[in-house]
Amino acid sequence: MFGHTFFSLFFDSQARKFVLGVLVGLSFSIGVILCTIGLMDGFVYSLKEGLKNASGEISITSDNGFFKVNKVQPIFDYLKIERVSYSILSEGFIVSDDQSKGVSIIGIDDQNFNAITGMNVQLKAGAVVIGESLAKSLNAKEGDEVVIALANGNKESADLPQLHTFPIVGTISHNVYEKDSRIVYIKLSELQEILNSQEKVNSISLNIPTNFKMDNGDEFPDRQTAIEEYSLLLEGELGIEYRVKPYWYDFHYLLKAVDIEKNTISLILQVIVLISIFNVIAFVKFLNERKAREFFLYRALGMSQKKINKLWMLFIFFIWTTSCLASLVFVEIFKWALNNISYLELPADVYYLSSLELLIQPEQVILVFGLALLWLIMAYGISIWRIKKKSLLHGLRKEFS
Repeated sequence: MFGHTFFSLFFDSQARKFVLGVLVGLSFSIGVILCTIGLMDGFVYSLKEGLKNASGEISITSDNGFFKVNKVQPIFDYLKIERVSYSILSEGFIVSDDQSKGVSIIGIDDQNFNAITGMNVQLKAGAVVIGESLAKSLNAKEGDEVVIALANGNKESADLPQLHTFPIVGTISHNVYEKDSRIVYIKLSELQEILNSQEKVNSISLNIPTNFKMDNGDEFPDRQTAIEEYSLLLEGELGIEYRVKPYWYDFHYLLKAVDIEKNTISLILQVIVLISIFNVIAFVKFLNERKAREFFLYRALGMSQKKINKLWMLFIFFIWTTSCLASLVFVEIFKWALNNISYLELPADVYYLSSLELLIQPEQVILVFGLALLWLIMAYGISIWRIKKKSLLHGLRKEFS
């Protein structure tokens, strides 16, 4: 009975708008923090996925340039690596309708390459597949012919560049602008013939075995750690002549910077939550001043201060629960806007990605919600401390003044 009438104080005509303002402010603040963390996690995830799609989990090159497959294949057999994709990386230019761009020309065996990367590059003899962004910049489409000017290759091909005409049989997207704006895929055997590489390659892509575990037999804590450890293992087996790199290696400084920035911004954005917490303190003060007589009557009729504190705590949990649920609604609204409003599209040449994914991990949600609850409990403690300073005599004066 007391509890029901006590909670009616929070939702009368005077307090209702104040409560709504507190809920909207706090939920929006939590939603902003979640979206910020989600954008940065989404950036890292999308960038890593795009890089992995371009090279598999591990890429290997040699300091000597080109090398024969049979030189390294026995090592892969010994390590029981299921599938390996051999390729040639070369630099050159692509020309279409008087436009030219510097490109990375990659000769691949599309069957092994697709199995390693998960891509769907469908090559045909005498044809090329190019990145989507490159096709847009050249205003080229499937069926158009382009001229490939190959730069100097290995020492057996010192008379390059050479000009070769190829039809485009498809475009491909890695969701990484730097890749999609520069990559040209061609059959490995054709590029070997053009470069006169005598069936040699200069790059290897592979994925680590699924049964790779720590020395004690336990699973690695995450895939990234497993890839790093396997890279070290491969370096030891192949020798100092070869360079073994995880797929994110060329961007690891950027990824590290994003992780630091995420933590820094998350701490700074706690100021927004603090401002919303001040609204909670202001509401408690407002209610205590406006409803001083009612609080006095509850205490005079036998409701203990402990009971009142408990009811206040329930109200704080109501504010927290409602704000957290409402913040998820704000997150979904922003996610929809990110996918459907062109104004929010990123300049891909600056941010590497043409689009971002909002990726929020459960542990991040728990952390943000937990911090919000901590701030609310602190606000509750400050407010209750102020209320406790007022005695029944103070309430009596309020009642009959």
